[in-house]
Amino acid sequence: MSIRTIPAAQWQAVLQMAPSLITEQRRITTNAILSAGEGGNGELGAADTAILSVLAYAAPNGDAFEFGTYLGRTTRLLALARPDSTVFTIDCHNAKELCMERGQPDDAKFCGISRESIGSAFKGTPEATRIIQLWGDSLNYPLQDLYGAMGIVFVDGGHDYATVVSDLQRAYNMLADQEAGIVVAHDYGFVADVTKAWDEVFASMDTLTFEASRLVAYGAVAQELFG
Repeated sequence: MSIRTIPAAQWQAVLQMAPSLITEQRRITTNAILSAGEGGNGELGAADTAILSVLAYAAPNGDAFEFGTYLGRTTRLLALARPDSTVFTIDCHNAKELCMERGQPDDAKFCGISRESIGSAFKGTPEATRIIQLWGDSLNYPLQDLYGAMGIVFVDGGHDYATVVSDLQRAYNMLADQEAGIVVAHDYGFVADVTKAWDEVFASMDTLTFEASRLVAYGAVAQELFG
């Protein structure tokens, strides 16, 4: 496996030098960044938001899938970046209890929101008509019918090792094109179980990390986009 870190100046230059992406993404990214702040509260920070939005826009044809809905801001971001795609997102109403059971008390602090609050950021928006909310534990939820259907998959659900390994394996299986399609995960290099799981699942593949970001990405389109 080769892990290449893209310097902040380089990925920021990609955003500035890709007018076809930036023109269409400017309002999406700007609004998302304004609401994102610096992250650390269960949401993506500004750098993560900008990178994810461009990756989602550039990803190959196919739908999008998200492990970990939370408030639904990244769900809506995926839908805005991919206007011709359906976005599937999964979360569970008892996430806090699962986090505690699986030894992730830090995650539990961000999971104690009501079922009504999950996905609240996209409810009532035009994008909501293309978002399908799935309810359940991703570790055992039947997702096989979605294998081979996605252009991009974003993984930011449970952060315990077993869940992350399962989510990443299923994310890869969901890609319509397993070379060009993109898998992105959050908290790489910051949460030990996420880092360990990614390094094992993508052990034989080239992946990218981004300076000043918690994202890690797989996929030929991502490699080409960031040089």
